[in-house]
Amino acid sequence: MESLPNVLILVLMFALRLGVPLLITMAIALGLKQLDAKWQAEAENNALAEPAPGLSTQSDAAVAEGRS
Repeated sequence: MESLPNVLILVLMFALRLGVPLLITMAIALGLKQLDAKWQAEAENNALAEPAPGLSTQSDAAVAEGRS
């Protein structure tokens, strides 16, 4: 009967040894996934709101022609 508590303790410690790092890793991965989704949404909003530098719009072309 004395070996049953020892086996249970051994199994519990093994589960903790594997489980805690896995839970921490999964929490970090979930956080990074949410952060990535947030950054992608911000990048899409910024891309739609502002034209990329170097791309000329019609008004830029008209201004350039007026200066020439």
